Amino acid sequence: MDWNNEIRNRLDSYQRRYNFNEGFPISLKVGVYSGCFHREHSPKAYELIDRELHTIDLEKEKIQFIEHESGPEILLWVLAITGALNFSTSVINLIVSIIKARSEGIKKGDRSDA
Repeated sequence: MDWNNEIRNRLDSYQRRYNFNEGFPISLKVGVYSGCFHREHSPKAYELIDRELHTIDLEKEKIQFIEHESGPEILLWVLAITGALNFSTSVINLIVSIIKARSEGIKKGDRSDA
């Protein structure tokens, strides 16, 4: 299956799970240019990411976090309000934490080339 169908299937499954009526699902992918950014190869980074995930009620916020070797993906539902996308503080904090975790993890021993 190609990546277009894979992401379409993930977004469709996400939408069915929460039965949204208005708005649309999006996927935010925090990927890396090279190497691997998966739990197995970046345990120090994922300690930080897990810490942030534990501060969020993913079910209440209707956020889905998915791990990939090329980096984490966040599925969320957005409403277009007056022509702008509106993200919760939880989503913004999670994205910032993921980006910081990659560099902090490398400093603490994760292999960026794994």
